Amino acid sequence: MSLEKNQGVYEQVGVAMTCRSYQEYMDMFSLTKELLGRGPILDVGAGASSFTAGANRLGYMATAVDPLYEMDSQEIYARGKQEIIESTKKLGRIASTLRRGVVRFYNNGVCM
Repeated sequence: MSLEKNQGVYEQVGVAMTCRSYQEYMDMFSLTKELLGRGPILDVGAGASSFTAGANRLGYMATAVDPLYEMDSQEIYARGKQEIIESTKKLGRIASTLRRGVVRFYNNGVCM
């Protein structure tokens, strides 16, 4: 029996592709405009996040790097789509252990 069914644990295998927004980065890492303005920004392991695009749009000098970028856009899309399918199934198996808002967010398969 998997960890999900056995213990209500989301079992992550490998490295997940992330797709966090500029605002999520700001909140998650307690970033400030003053801190970002200190100099160039390097987002290492950026995945599919839009932080770097958002930072550049606001006038900061930001660069994203990730091994994921060795793939072409179609491969990245296919991998992301597969990850959404797999994570939705895993979350479905442990849904009773999660708050409703979290389950509703992931069931929509939306990454803002």
